[in-house]
Amino acid sequence: MVKRRQIEVFSLSFLDCLCCGFGAILLLFILSIGSGKAGIESPIDEKSLQNMRQQLSQIESDVVQKTELLKRVLTHQQTAKDREHLESSIKELKSTLAALQQEFDIKQANLSIGQKANAEANRILQSFKFENLPPIGLPTEATHVVFIIDTSGSMRNQLTQQLHYG
Repeated sequence: MVKRRQIEVFSLSFLDCLCCGFGAILLLFILSIGSGKAGIESPIDEKSLQNMRQQLSQIESDVVQKTELLKRVLTHQQTAKDREHLESSIKELKSTLAALQQEFDIKQANLSIGQKANAEANRILQSFKFENLPPIGLPTEATHVVFIIDTSGSMRNQLTQQLHYG
């Protein structure tokens, strides 16, 4: 007896034939696309289409107007926030100005007290008689200077017998 091979239904040849057939159908479909009517008839007439276009343009203009309104509102809100920030900054600066003004007034009062004391001191100084006293310190004409150094026992350290300094 002769052995027969087992038949496979889904072999490589069958798959090849199946792909060729699918490709042929696809090719026919692509070629037939342009062969039908050129346009599709619409159940909407020209007047309805014109009305829809007008409605669309009106909706677009409404969207533009509302967008502008929204931008103005957002700008107004930002301006309001900026205004509040500036007002708070102005309040802080005014309080700082008031504190500085108060400090200035105190220093002005102290200055006027100092000026009064200075005027009184000048009055007292002018009440004293001016005497022509010799100057204190070295005369400008001196050519020699003498230093006296005390090296007596009271100036020495008892243990080391060295002179104290400082």
